[in-house]
Amino acid sequence: MNIHPSQHVLSAIIRAAQTHPKGWHAAFGQDPHRSSTDCYIFHPDVGIYFLKEYTKNPYETLGVGAKLARHIDDDILDTIHNGTGGFGILQGNLQEILTNLHNGITPHEIIEGAVAGRDLGLRLPVSGQASRDPQPFTQLDQRYQTAKKKLLASYDRLAADEGLYRSYD
Repeated sequence: MNIHPSQHVLSAIIRAAQTHPKGWHAAFGQDPHRSSTDCYIFHPDVGIYFLKEYTKNPYETLGVGAKLARHIDDDILDTIHNGTGGFGILQGNLQEILTNLHNGITPHEIIEGAVAGRDLGLRLPVSGQASRDPQPFTQLDQRYQTAKKKLLASYDRLAADEGLYRSYD
C-alpha cells in the first residue's frame, strides 16, 4: 500500500472515474482521537480508497490517503445502500470561475451547472451514494484496520509536523 497526500489520492479517484463514471459510493466518519474526518470512497470495479484529513484553515485541508484494496466485498455494498445520500468531488478552475462571475453568471448558476454536468469553471467529476450512518463506516474501519496502520502513522507525522497537536503558546 502506497500512502500519498490526500490531493493525490483524490486525483487518482477522478482519473478512475473517467473510465467508471457511475457506481461510486462513500462512507464518512470522524476520528475524535486524531481530530480528523475520515472517508472511504469506493467503486466495485476500481477498489476502495481511504482518506484521513483535517481542516488546517478555512481554505486548506491536509491529509493522507491510500488505495486499500482492488476489490470490494458484496456485503459492504449491501450495507452502504442503507441510509444513503449523495456525495461528490468538486474540481474547480478559479480563473474560469472569476471570468464567468465577471460575465454575469451567478455563483448559484455555476454550482447548478456543475451538478448538471456543465463546466462553468466548476466540475463534479465523481459523484455517487454516500452514508453518514455509523454502521457502514464502522464495518469498513474494522475490515481494513490492519491495512490502515501505516496510513495512521503517516497521518500522525503530518499532523505533528503541521502542529495540529501543539498547544497554543
